[in-house]
Amino acid sequence: ETTHRTPANPPDCAKLRVERKKRDAETYARMVERFNDQRGRSGPDKTLAGTIQWIEESTKWGASRANWIVASPDGAYAVFSAHGKPLLLIDVATLATRVLAKVDPYFNLATPVAWTPDSRHVAFAPQGTDKVHIYSIEQQAVVSTKTGVGPWVETLSWSPDMQRIAAFGFVNRRMNKTPLGLLWASAGHPEFRNDGVLNVYRIGDDRCFSVVLKRGISEMGSANIEIEWK
Repeated sequence: ETTHRTPANPPDCAKLRVERKKRDAETYARMVERFNDQRGRSGPDKTLAGTIQWIEESTKWGASRANWIVASPDGAYAVFSAHGKPLLLIDVATLATRVLAKVDPYFNLATPVAWTPDSRHVAFAPQGTDKVHIYSIEQQAVVSTKTGVGPWVETLSWSPDMQRIAAFGFVNRRMNKTPLGLLWASAGHPEFRNDGVLNVYRIGDDRCFSVVLKRGISEMGSANIEIEWK
């Protein structure tokens, strides 16, 4: 039995996250249904078969299937993103797959992904690359790349007018050298801290707005970053 607690007055971004994860789960269910229907008529796509198998097995250690899927707003496409796994674009109707990016297994984080409201472009920031790529569904290619995002990106978000994209990430990783931090390090549990930086890129040119939102964020807490546009 699982108990889900919801704040009495959750912020708007929390409500949007719930809606997105519901869409992700529904899109994955449709994708699996079509995959099972096609499997009896023709040989399954090995890449997709391996992806679905990995997602299903992840539920054995408590993960949600929707954790690994980022569906487009129209539900026509899905991106599979998991730590140590290639970033995979899946056409839900045809089940055709395309690898958007290889992933460095050194970074134990999923690649952040964000769809435009019109589902025509998807942005992604592979960990350790210091880049945000914008992929066009129509052109089936990366049409723009923004640099300077930092090595460790937590989340991406498109503006409602799709003219800007925001990226929040961590930079300047260092060990906590306070007396308590050194005591932890001597016990074999060093604490690392980072600065949280927000970058906002304009799509039409190379201009970028950057600001440090908080310094010295400990890695001991689990980050759950959401960006809400006003």
